[in-house]
Amino acid sequence: MVRLKFVVALVISMLISGGLIQGQEIDEGKWKKKIKIVIDNPSTKDIKNYQILIRFNAREKIQNGEIKEDGGDIRFATDEGKLLNYWIESRRMTSSAKVWVKVNYIPAKSSKVIYLYHGNPDAKSLSNFDSVFTKDPDAPEDLDLIAEYHFDEGKGDITYDDTENENHGVIDGATWVKKDGGCWRNRKDVRFSSGSCLKFDGVNDKVKIFSDLFKNNPDYYKNGSIEFWIKPDATTKVMDIIQYDACKPLIYLAGNLNLQVYWGGNAYSKITQLPPGRWSHVVITWKTPTVKIYVGGKLCVECDSGTGPKMDKPITIIGGPRPFAGYLDEIRVYKRDLRPEEVKSHFERRKFVFPEPKVTIIGG
Repeated sequence: MVRLKFVVALVISMLISGGLIQGQEIDEGKWKKKIKIVIDNPSTKDIKNYQILIRFNAREKIQNGEIKEDGGDIRFATDEGKLLNYWIESRRMTSSAKVWVKVNYIPAKSSKVIYLYHGNPDAKSLSNFDSVFTKDPDAPEDLDLIAEYHFDEGKGDITYDDTENENHGVIDGATWVKKDGGCWRNRKDVRFSSGSCLKFDGVNDKVKIFSDLFKNNPDYYKNGSIEFWIKPDATTKVMDIIQYDACKPLIYLAGNLNLQVYWGGNAYSKITQLPPGRWSHVVITWKTPTVKIYVGGKLCVECDSGTGPKMDKPITIIGGPRPFAGYLDEIRVYKRDLRPEEVKSHFERRKFVFPEPKVTIIGG
C-alpha cells in the first residue's frame, strides 16, 4: 500500500512536470540527427527498467548548432521509435556530457539498440530525475530483503515494512517531514520530488520494531547488511542510530559524528566522520568474520570482527539511552552482505545488475 501511494504521487508529479514520456512515439521528422547506441547484456537474465549511463561529447555539437546548450532538444528512443525517460546529470553540456536513460528491456545474452536524437530547435527539455531512478533497487523482489522502510507515509504513528514480512514499526515521538530524504550521490540539489522522512529530536524519539526481524534466519549473525540515509545534527554527543534490546547499540555516532559499529563486544570504525546537516548514504555489511562500512558508495572500513551481531532481542531501529538527533530515511535490512557494486548502485538510486551492460556509441 505504501509503495502504491508513492508510485501514484510520483506519476502525478512527472505528469505535471512533463517528465513521463516512456513509450510515446517519437516524431523523427522533427529531429535533424540521430546517433545509434548499442547496449550489450552479458547476463543470463533479461534486464527490465534499467538505468544506463550514456557519455558523449556535446561541446562540438553545441558549437556547430546541432544541440542546444542546455541539452533541451535531446531525446532517446528504442529502435521501434518509442521514447525513453532520461535525466541529464551534467550541469553543463561539455565534452563529457552524462545522461541517464531508463531502458525498458535488454534481453539476456543479447543486445538492445536505442537512438539519441538531437537537432530540434523547437524542443524543450524533458529531463526528469523521478522518471528514471528508483527507491526500490531490489524490485520486483529480493528474497534476501528482510525489512524495508521508505518512511513515505507522511503521517500517523506506523511506518510500514514494504516487504511481505510485515515487520512494521511504531513511531514514538519522531515527527514526519514532508520532503523526501537522501539525495543522489552527494548532490544536495537532486532528490525525489515526492516522499517524506523522519526527524528525531535527540531527546527521546524512537521507532520500535516489535517483531523479530531474523526469526526465519537463525544464522543472521553470519551474513547480513543494514542500509540507510542519514542527516545528523551537529553535536559532540554520542547518539544511537540502530540498536537492539533496551541498551545494546549496534550502529551509533560517537563524538563529532564519528560512525561506529558495535560488533561482538568491540567497536569498529576509522575516521568515518559524517557531515552535520547533510545527507549521507551508509551501508554496514558483515560476512563472518569480516565487517565493512560504506559511506557515500565507498568502502571506508574493513575489519575482522571474529563474530557477527549477537542480537537476542528485537531491534529498536532508532533511539535508546543516547537518543539520535537528525533525520533518517530509506532503511533496509538484508540477510546477506551486499556486494561493493551493489552498494554503489543503491547510492545512485538505481537497480543493480551484475555483470553490468556495456554501452557502445556508433558514430556521432
